[in-house]
Amino acid sequence: MTGEKLCDLKDGDFFGEIALLYDTPRTASSKAEVRSMLFMLSKSDFQEVMAAHPAAADPIRAITKQRLHKYVLQENVSKVPLFAKCRDDDAFLASVVDHLTVCTFAAGSYVISESTGGSEMDFISRGTLAVYIGTKHVNTLSDGGFFGE
Repeated sequence: MTGEKLCDLKDGDFFGEIALLYDTPRTASSKAEVRSMLFMLSKSDFQEVMAAHPAAADPIRAITKQRLHKYVLQENVSKVPLFAKCRDDDAFLASVVDHLTVCTFAAGSYVISESTGGSEMDFISRGTLAVYIGTKHVNTLSDGGFFGE
């Protein structure tokens, strides 16, 4: 695993909530640099606690939305070629991010189908999609790609 170091976590910090709340792959990796003790909460237990305590869940959702917003803006939307000329317009990009919905698809799943009505535009955060017209493979899209425009 290689990549740039994003931050140092210390006592009381947390991570992993984006994947739990939005059912999406992890947005980063973590590595213990010194002997560390962590508390882990399974996805099912996390969801159970959130459902049992909806008022307490609201601040968690707010923090998660803020973190996801930063990740999506920095790592995804600002790199979409369609928005190349808008990269310096933080307000515009932030507005786009506010309107995005996180979706995940299993390998082999259809994301859209030919001849169906188009009501959204999709941006590929992570993954690879094959594009077909009929049965003919015409393109392959990956990270930063977009379709439905």
